[in-house]
Amino acid sequence: MRVPADIDQVRDMSSLNPDDIICSLMADNDQYIHLKYNNGQLQLNCTDCALDNVHIARVIPDWPNLHVIESVKAGKADGNSYDNVIKPLLEMLEIDHTYHKTEDLDTITKVASSLAKEMIDTTVLMISGDTSLMELLNELYIGEVHNLKLLLFPAGSGNALATSIGIDVSRSIAILAGCDHQGQLIPLFPVLLPANSKRVYTLGDKDAMHSERSDISGKYNEANTEVTVYAAVVVSWALHAALVADSDSPEYRELGNERFKVAAKENLEREEGYCCAMDVSYMGDQKEVKDAEKQYSYVLFSSVPQLEPGFLIAPKSVPLSGKLTTVLMNMLPSGKVMSLLMNAYESGAHVKDSNIVHEEVERVSLKINEGEERKRRICIDGAIFVLPKDAVIKILPAVYPSVKLIH
Repeated sequence: MRVPADIDQVRDMSSLNPDDIICSLMADNDQYIHLKYNNGQLQLNCTDCALDNVHIARVIPDWPNLHVIESVKAGKADGNSYDNVIKPLLEMLEIDHTYHKTEDLDTITKVASSLAKEMIDTTVLMISGDTSLMELLNELYIGEVHNLKLLLFPAGSGNALATSIGIDVSRSIAILAGCDHQGQLIPLFPVLLPANSKRVYTLGDKDAMHSERSDISGKYNEANTEVTVYAAVVVSWALHAALVADSDSPEYRELGNERFKVAAKENLEREEGYCCAMDVSYMGDQKEVKDAEKQYSYVLFSSVPQLEPGFLIAPKSVPLSGKLTTVLMNMLPSGKVMSLLMNAYESGAHVKDSNIVHEEVERVSLKINEGEERKRRICIDGAIFVLPKDAVIKILPAVYPSVKLIH
């Protein structure tokens, strides 16, 4: 028997063969349980390893008030994941659900807002990347959602959270179909941005892309001073934020997957640093480091170890632990920066270099002293925000909405 290993093998349920295993696990009684697709139905096969005298049972998952949200603009989304995978799976399992397809910038926040008001047990399946997930969680936290289960079907460019907790497409299908899983509250990290900060969106179809900016003062809270955005995965500035921002612009999106390499090459060719004064409270020995204004190449705060499969940028980070680690790199020649970042693909070897600071942090304050707008961009879970001049941003300890991530 074989296990479908990638998205192409499970994109269409009808393409599965009778012996295809979607999920395999060891039960408490030392029996092996295999989730299979056979004759139009999902089945649990319980065996003692051999496939003789197989007992077959229907799966009955418990996903109350299920809502499926598909972000059709996510990095790897093709708009067909729901029709080709999720919908037929739910129909086979006889699970009622409500489907939401992102039609505009406010679709996710509108759905989340309505769910928060229902005050009943709810399940949300997100077919998306990290950014759409961030938008959902921000609205759920503000709306004080009641007892929500969150399922992930990764469809973004990096899928940092899903990758770091071991959820790929096959695992997502197995969880939805009822294979063993656990739920953990998902921590959010408040990021305080100054008033007049703006979020940058790339809009339009392939032939008519354009960038727009939106003042966030009235979107994430009602205050006219600091604005709070909640991060689930990563907060970054300097090179990382520049790469994410540039690669998502209309000019770069036309290049397809090559846009990341081009953005990295052009940013590193500038041989420049990013100037800020940083105040970091580290965990463990409770030390606080206040750096006067200095130049950095790379500034990242992450709750997960991997930002994409194999890119182990923050190996000390433990997903869903409620803790952040920092990856700081002082201003270095571009060749050295590139070498260190490539070492992240070698089991996180970059953190052994003396030029890297990688420690667990409790809270952070950055005063960004840059005149050029492109150097005042920050990244929160893939979303790009442009800050006003002389901006101060703060990252605070984790808070917990009533949302359990199922994995």
